[in-house]
Amino acid sequence: MTMKKGSLAVAVLFSQFFCISVFSQGTNAAFDVDAPMVFTKPDGTEVSARIDKYSTSSGMVRARTEDGEYVEKKFDQILPHNQAIILEWKMNQIVQSSALDVTYVRKKGGGDTSYLQGTDIKVDKNTYYYELTIENESDLPIKGLKVGYAIAYKRDQRAGLGLQDPKSGLGFHAMALPVMDIAAGEKKVVVTPPITLKNYENVVDNSDDDGDDDGIGGGRSTEQYAGVLFRFIRNGVKLRDVASPPSIASREFDLENIPDSATPAPNVIPQ
Repeated sequence: MTMKKGSLAVAVLFSQFFCISVFSQGTNAAFDVDAPMVFTKPDGTEVSARIDKYSTSSGMVRARTEDGEYVEKKFDQILPHNQAIILEWKMNQIVQSSALDVTYVRKKGGGDTSYLQGTDIKVDKNTYYYELTIENESDLPIKGLKVGYAIAYKRDQRAGLGLQDPKSGLGFHAMALPVMDIAAGEKKVVVTPPITLKNYENVVDNSDDDGDDDGIGGGRSTEQYAGVLFRFIRNGVKLRDVASPPSIASREFDLENIPDSATPAPNVIPQ
């Protein structure tokens, strides 16, 4: 893989003939990178347009009006406040493109079998983690990148002792990795925190004194590994999903850590 080299030099100059100002001055205007801006041309004509392209190599910024007209200007001839907005827009574009190269390798940690304290419920555990590599092949640093990390699992539950409300389908154990900055041309390797999938089974003997099955059966809940998803976010905006299989990317999940279930009442399988 060829790594692009370069750095971004930002010169702050003021033009008497051309300026860009935020069209909508909301509280979060600095982060509303898709809001239209007012372009004042050298002839005094004003047009409202959205950022369409910024080339760090040529230093040119291009915007597009609702009528399809393109307006171009040098980055170093734009007011500092609006330069910041354009840089935010450009960082988002990089995250969404192949210029931010993302690869990952699944690792499997140790597993064990135990019983929930004071119960007849057996717990089988399988732990997974990932080596995630993120490489910024652009010539612009990426700041404030948040990565949501989730392992998907197929849940299959059978009603019985300790499980009266069975559920099935796709679920996620998810967490947010620490926010990171990635310099131009930098590669970062992150080892994700381990995530444990658990299988519960009530192994209590359900037969009566005469050896007859009482018909209740043993409850069971299994979590089978189904895939992984990395979600890239800046300023609260979801920019890109990298998932295997890709179909799980359409699912929503909570990025907060999901704690292990508290010790349940006797013969109750965590749901």
